[in-house]
Amino acid sequence: MITVRFEMKKRLFPLVAILAVLFVISSCTDLPDVVKETPAEPEQPGEEVTPEFDWKITEGLTLEVKVKTLEGKVNDFYRTVKVFTDKNFESTSLIATGSARPGEPYTTEISVPAAVKVLYIQVRDAYSRSTSYKCEISLKQGTLVLDTNTAQAYEPDPQTRAGNNAPAAPGIILPDTYDYTVTTAFPETLENGKTYYIPKGVTIELDNKNVLENGIYVRSKMATIYVAGTLKMKETSSVSISNKHFVVLPGGKIEAPKMTFIKIANKDIPVVYVMAGGEMDIAGDLSVAENLSLVNHGIINCKKFNTYGGSHVHIAGLLKVYQLNLAWPKEWPDSYVYMYPNSVIDAQGSAWLGKAHIIMYEEAIFYSATNTPAENAKFIAPEGNKAFVRIDGQNYTYGGMYTFYGDIEVFIPNIKASHAQAFRNERMFDGAFLTDNWEDRKYYIAWTEINNGYGEFELIDKDGDGVPSHEDIDDTDPNAAYNSYFPSASDMATMMFEDNWPGRGDYDMNDVVADFNVYWATNARNEVTGMTVHWKLRAAGAQNKLAMALQLDGLAASEVSAVESSLTPSGSIFQTDAKGLEIGQSRPVIPLFDDVSDVFAGVNKMVNTYQGQTYYDSNTETLTIHFTSPVAMRTVAETKLNFFVVVSSHDNPTRSREIHFPWQSRTDLGKKQTSETTDPENEYLTVDGMMWGIMVPKSIKYPRESVTMEDAYPAYGSWYNSNGTQDEDWYEGSVNEDKVYQVPVEEIPEEDME
Repeated sequence: MITVRFEMKKRLFPLVAILAVLFVISSCTDLPDVVKETPAEPEQPGEEVTPEFDWKITEGLTLEVKVKTLEGKVNDFYRTVKVFTDKNFESTSLIATGSARPGEPYTTEISVPAAVKVLYIQVRDAYSRSTSYKCEISLKQGTLVLDTNTAQAYEPDPQTRAGNNAPAAPGIILPDTYDYTVTTAFPETLENGKTYYIPKGVTIELDNKNVLENGIYVRSKMATIYVAGTLKMKETSSVSISNKHFVVLPGGKIEAPKMTFIKIANKDIPVVYVMAGGEMDIAGDLSVAENLSLVNHGIINCKKFNTYGGSHVHIAGLLKVYQLNLAWPKEWPDSYVYMYPNSVIDAQGSAWLGKAHIIMYEEAIFYSATNTPAENAKFIAPEGNKAFVRIDGQNYTYGGMYTFYGDIEVFIPNIKASHAQAFRNERMFDGAFLTDNWEDRKYYIAWTEINNGYGEFELIDKDGDGVPSHEDIDDTDPNAAYNSYFPSASDMATMMFEDNWPGRGDYDMNDVVADFNVYWATNARNEVTGMTVHWKLRAAGAQNKLAMALQLDGLAASEVSAVESSLTPSGSIFQTDAKGLEIGQSRPVIPLFDDVSDVFAGVNKMVNTYQGQTYYDSNTETLTIHFTSPVAMRTVAETKLNFFVVVSSHDNPTRSREIHFPWQSRTDLGKKQTSETTDPENEYLTVDGMMWGIMVPKSIKYPRESVTMEDAYPAYGSWYNSNGTQDEDWYEGSVNEDKVYQVPVEEIPEEDME
């Protein structure tokens, strides 16, 4: 038996992308009113680590994507290339975007978590026609080349493309053999639980209503008719249908004056299942009654399509109808219509939406050519899915009318100005928006065989950079066409430091804890024209004075024209010039803060590491870096970002004591510290291979004061003792919640507790 399902499972989608930077600096001493003695010889956690281990959890990779030649004007525009670390193709795994044309490949530098073994690359032409590719990668691969002229395309399964927050669509079973093969005529009575098959090339005309109406109702034992050829129903045969189900196979077709289903099982068994390549042509009504379901991957044409309260309709192809009646009568329960990626509902006549929930996935289109009144209808696009609703007729304000939720673009050309304002104020939520003019459309949906071009609009390139407006992040600026990201378009990374360098710390890694996210703006030639760092200091578990900065290792200081920062450091450690760069450095060094009190007003030590003490929140700060001219991504990629901490005393602030990640080096103003604990070949590793700083490509919880990382994260020790070959995603695994710092939950006022 072959099971065919079009399945969706419930899933939560983030509504807001949070950008932050996490810095932890820990001297492993207590709050001012608590004295904690640091052992003369701190115990080394774990076993001996190989000195060659660099503690990196991400790997840099050069990516090159070559694209095909296309026919017509579309070939003149750049293709948009998107790079994901997961097959979900969502913002949480989007790490890079850029452009390519034949002879002009997309070339960039990316940083990939070591645990990621596959990249998913999407190439979209100017008409948004998309092809995806699946590329395996290996550790320290160096360069990955994807040539779309020879590479095999990867087709994500429908569940991956649509997301996982919809209930499962009912499935069907294709038998290995059928009970009856119908080549001339159906028998007078169809048996419950039996299968009837019309082969390809065979046309059956049915004019006996008893064939479809008879049969004693037995739940889950309906007779099922599989149509690979053609089934033509006469008027007398389709007044009503009881205890029968229809599956239209690829290439099959059903023609009928109408189809009304009675005495049918519940919605878990579809009354009609049209597979891709199948078609139904109904001259009259097609009705999905209460608690029933219909699944369409192919094409359904009908004069009137009715859903009654509690029904579930799943559209993955085209539903073309003259009169659409969803969820009526209004006294009955709501109905649900799921429109999967690239599906279309095309209502050419009147459309009454009733109490319907129309859930739209990526590039689904709902089109109504005439008046479309409603009674509390809801259009919903789950997060990450862009959909389009077009209503050409005058729309009536009837009852609750309709509301829109999520990334849905709505175009109603004949809407009155007063109604348009009401729509924006009262009917649009969670990113839904109303477009006034066709020329101002934002969501371009390319022509397909089923969507009739309803989502297309003329290709526009306002800034003349070769990237069409709907793919360009700013079509008024030729210097800004795409964004690339670290760790992704909507995630943050965590940095953690020990501050005892060059002496060993206690490895609670909370002396400085900060979250960060980086956006690189690139032009159509994939050159970086600017970058933005969002950062947030979360904890500072140290008695020392702490400062922090970022050096761009791949550039000279002269290549940065200006720095804009939402936070102004106090100036007690870093002395800056008019551009915002530290004076006396050959590389660009950009201060983040000079003292913890710059971030946490009035507090400069032991912040947010002791459970039960006062919790201090901080702002997410923004650092924008401008260049004198565009630079190559390889010069400012994540591998070239050198975040570091400066440690000194509050009484005698000094600049020279810098702490870096093991794979980075001191700035011009940092001073080498000699110690028997440091590795002669790498001053930011101990002689037995431990470090003072680590970065994780995800925001994670950090240990409480004096709790080691190994105690907080059970797989952490396995990772570093195996030199990174085991438990590469240790930070994704289990965490001992009683060992990590928990942000206190604010008390809820009694009046809000119901």
